[in-house]
Amino acid sequence: MPASVKKHAYKTNYLKASVEEAEEIIQVAKTELEGEIRKLQADLNVHDPALDEGYDKPGQRGEGASGQKPVEPDEEEQDSGMVGDDEEDEKPSLNVPSWAKKLYRKVTLQTHPDRLIDAPEEERIKKTKVYTRVTEAYARGDYSILVLEALDLSLGLPDTEEVVSILKSKCTKLETELKEMKDSLYWLWYHSDESIRRDILKRFVDARGWTKNGAAAKKSRPQKHPGKSLAWARKKLDADTDK
Repeated sequence: MPASVKKHAYKTNYLKASVEEAEEIIQVAKTELEGEIRKLQADLNVHDPALDEGYDKPGQRGEGASGQKPVEPDEEEQDSGMVGDDEEDEKPSLNVPSWAKKLYRKVTLQTHPDRLIDAPEEERIKKTKVYTRVTEAYARGDYSILVLEALDLSLGLPDTEEVVSILKSKCTKLETELKEMKDSLYWLWYHSDESIRRDILKRFVDARGWTKNGAAAKKSRPQKHPGKSLAWARKKLDADTDK
């Protein structure tokens, strides 16, 4: 792979790995923060429409007994992406650059379903999905997907301005995604100490009006205990302020 393309390929892979790592951090922080918010809500026994959508009866939610929303099967998981045995490769009717033709052949040789019959199921499903994406994109003249899938397959990329432009565009998109995640509340929560986390919770509770006078009485769920006192909530949130 030529040096100019290799540099952008390395940068793309680095940013992809950074985004994947950030996504894992965001998911952990989201679970922790939402768990703490739910605990406070339960202790105060307040009903918040923004959090309790689908709340039908005392002790029940539309989310099911686990308190979590039912997981809908992912459309991509439902569709294995398998291509029919008699389905032929997509043939583009456009004026295809020679580099794209060569790269397309490299990708399809590694991902065509007929070549994956003896492969492990996980690999077969994954590569068949790649094959489907690439052939569909190639047929409509979208070579960016071809380049990025070839990069994921560790195939050599041609040294052309168009390939470099595709990689640069992907890097810009990944950098934007990474910045948005690092600017999020979840990122702040994950990297904060207990005092800052407590301040985040206090600001949230204040913003939702959970500790205002009469809030528990107005928002209390039917047939439930009135919850702990507002003084208790304020004390809990301010417990480490002077530490």
